[in-house]
Amino acid sequence: MEIVFLLTLCLIQGAIGYLIARGRGRGKAGFWWSFFFSWIGWIIAACLSPSETEQNRRMMMNARMIKEAMRD
Repeated sequence: MEIVFLLTLCLIQGAIGYLIARGRGRGKAGFWWSFFFSWIGWIIAACLSPSETEQNRRMMMNARMIKEAMRD
């Protein structure tokens, strides 16, 4: 019974880590850090650098906003 409780708790903590790191494109890493290290994993997930694809997406979005601002 304790194993089921522990596994459920780890899954919930991992899900929170996934949500924290998802905005940086590193959801899986955030899940595993939080699954194994609890709230310390949440801190690590919050400090992860954005993935290369996420950085490119942000740059494209910024370029689009600048281009639209220049038109006005």
